Amino acid sequence: MCPSLFHLHFNTPNVSEAATRLCEARLTLQRRFGSVRGEGTPLTPEEDTPDDFRLKLQVHQHGAVNITLAPGQRPHFDHLGLAVSNLEDTIDRVKDHGWSVRPNDAHS
Repeated sequence: MCPSLFHLHFNTPNVSEAATRLCEARLTLQRRFGSVRGEGTPLTPEEDTPDDFRLKLQVHQHGAVNITLAPGQRPHFDHLGLAVSNLEDTIDRVKDHGWSVRPNDAHS
């Protein structure tokens, strides 16, 4: 089995613009997570945004793949998730290419 992407986390200063592009690519908005005056507030796409809502992240999905957008000062990938058949071999190959893997990132 070849590795397949199932999750990508992307930070961007313009979440709305990135969300529009994802929707155009058929990755629909599933949930928004944030807070109102310090209280955690999850929202469905149909729910109106409350006053003082502070977005933490939002999840877009198409099939088994989800992309999480989060506000950030510059556009960059934070992390990604892959489905693999042999985790240890994959970790070795990733390290051979100079990528870092933190022990708590490796979940089976």
